[in-house]
Parts: sequence; structure tokens; C-alpha cells
Amino acid sequence: MNSITIIAAFRSRAQTMKLFQAAKQNHVPCSIVNTPREAGTPCGISVSYTPEVHAYMQRLMYKGNFGGLIGFFKITRTGKKITADKI
Repeated sequence: MNSITIIAAFRSRAQTMKLFQAAKQNHVPCSIVNTPREAGTPCGISVSYTPEVHAYMQRLMYKGNFGGLIGFFKITRTGKKITADKI
């Protein structure tokens, strides 16, 4: 079974929490997750959400001055295999 999520990875935990709180205030379903090592980023936690709300999350970030973004990654889980592709 495949599952696909998007994560937003930041340079700081504060930026991660800021996006998470902004999304929750706007009723956007998301969660805080450990950043998969397959993403190859130095951050420990990221905001995870479904691909369907990606455009909305980008708009929230544009409005909220999120300068510490490392990038967005599409996380695909197939069984125990995890892949991360920067988008």
C-alpha cells in the first residue's frame, strides 16, 4: 500500500511550529512529524500534510514570512520503503 504526504522542512523548530499553528488556525489538517532521513535535511521536525492542501499551505507561508524554509518534499511510503523527492 502506497501513502503519499508532503512535508515542509525548515531550518528551525520555531518556523515549523509557526506554520503548524497557522495551519491549525485556518483549519488545515496537518501534523508535526520527525523529518525522514531520506529527505537529507538537517532539521529534526517538519510539518506533514496531504497533497490536496499543498497550494493552501504555500499561500499561508507566503503570507506569514517563513524565511527559514529548506524545501517541500513528497514523501512516498511503499511498505517499509520511504522515498523523499524535493518539489
